[in-house]
Amino acid sequence: MKKRNLLIPVKSADELQKILFIQRSCTLVAKNEMLALVIRNRDPEKYILAAKKLLAKYASYPTLTEFAADPKLTNVYKWGATFGVTALVGGLILQEVGALQPEFVPVLLRAFLLLLKELDQPEHKSLVELLIGELKVEHISTWQAERIRLALAGLVETFVAVSAQFGLMTQGKEKAALTPTGKRVLMHLASAARFIDEMNKAHEKFQSKKPKP
Repeated sequence: MKKRNLLIPVKSADELQKILFIQRSCTLVAKNEMLALVIRNRDPEKYILAAKKLLAKYASYPTLTEFAADPKLTNVYKWGATFGVTALVGGLILQEVGALQPEFVPVLLRAFLLLLKELDQPEHKSLVELLIGELKVEHISTWQAERIRLALAGLVETFVAVSAQFGLMTQGKEKAALTPTGKRVLMHLASAARFIDEMNKAHEKFQSKKPKP
């Protein structure tokens, strides 16, 4: 099996700190843009429309994975949009879903990524069945399983409604579907998950090389 290239080769602890600083800076810029929308758009409908455009703009830029595959993209686009997408998804989608479904707050990001992946490449009978399988609901009592099934159905409905509001999904009579922006967001979130994994491994490597007291 061919080894996958790193998104960002990190050669030293100092480089790692610089990369994480850029991540924080890009995240802060996106959060400030989102906050500015709230200040400028007191009307809820105007705010949602503006936020939808902002998320689509960030999602249209190359992901970290695309930059790694084609470094020349840095000549055209600013690197780091993936961090902005992650911040906007957190502030626009996850925060609203969390307010409506507080019991699922600890797993919202994971559940959202699972739902996006399933809509992109369906492998289950329904989105609820997907989450039930991931949470191993079938291994608990029937009474508990039914309660969780109903709760997960509510979570899925909320995710679809909020995501459709911000242009990531469409709501059909029988099932939801990803929009082009939704697919781009999925790609960015997948890149972000890969970035976190790589940075954690780099941190562990440099920590292990520190001289012991």
